[in-house]
Parts: sequence; C-alpha cells; structure tokens
Amino acid sequence: MVEFMKLRSQRLDWNRFRQHVPQFPGSADVSRTRLTLADVGDRYDTVRFVIGLRVPDCAHVVNQPDAGTAKAWFFDLLSRSWAAVVFRGGEPEATVYQSGPRRLWDEVAAAHQWWTACGSPDLTRFGLTVTRDGQRAWLDDPGNSWSV
Repeated sequence: MVEFMKLRSQRLDWNRFRQHVPQFPGSADVSRTRLTLADVGDRYDTVRFVIGLRVPDCAHVVNQPDAGTAKAWFFDLLSRSWAAVVFRGGEPEATVYQSGPRRLWDEVAAAHQWWTACGSPDLTRFGLTVTRDGQRAWLDDPGNSWSV
C-alpha cells in the first residue's frame, strides 16, 4: 500500500459525514468489544488494508488518542450507516456505537477475525483480478477470492 500526498478530492472531508452522525451517540446501538485500537491497525498496517477489502464502501478514521482515549470511526459511503469505537487506555473492553442499516463494527470485527484465522497474512499474499465482470481480491490463490 502506497500513499503520499492526497489530492483534495481524496482527503477525508468531515463535512461529508455530518449527516451520518447528527448527534453522538444519539440513538445508536451500544455494545462492547475486546478488540483494541492496535487490532484495527495504523494507516499502513496490513490489517487496515484487509478491513478495506472486506468492508466495502467504508471510510475509516481514527481520532488521535487524547489523555488515553481514542475513537475509531467507520462511515458507510452509501447507506449512511456509521460506527464509532471508544478506546480508553487501561480498560479491557471498548465501547461500540453503531447506527444505520449496516452493522459496520460487526463487519470490521469479522474482517479482523478472518485475517487472524488465515494466519495474519502480509500484503504480499494478496492479489487482485480485474475482468469486464468486475474486480475480485484474493488471498494466495485467485480461486480463493471475493468481490470488491
């Protein structure tokens, strides 16, 4: 995964998501998770790449830790679904807020579980096949693929 200076049109625009979360947490569903901020990865970590492949049409933003607290946001670009996970340093579980028709955090957690069940493969084991019918990502073998 390579990234340098993003074009203006590629930068995350928080104004795009204001309608997703008019009031936080509002009427969001609340749950807990044992996954940590490190489990969802930093910008260039393989797990972040995997989440991008396995959770389509989703923007992912992390508010930098402040006094031991960080918040990871996930926004569905089509259905206005969103999830926010509040990580507090020293606590064994984080609080999850989800709203909208997609359960984005559940999808993220499933992507993480899939990646770890596959042995936490690095980027070199992934591939992409592009045909007139669409794009398919795969792990190790094009026969082991899914639509992206």
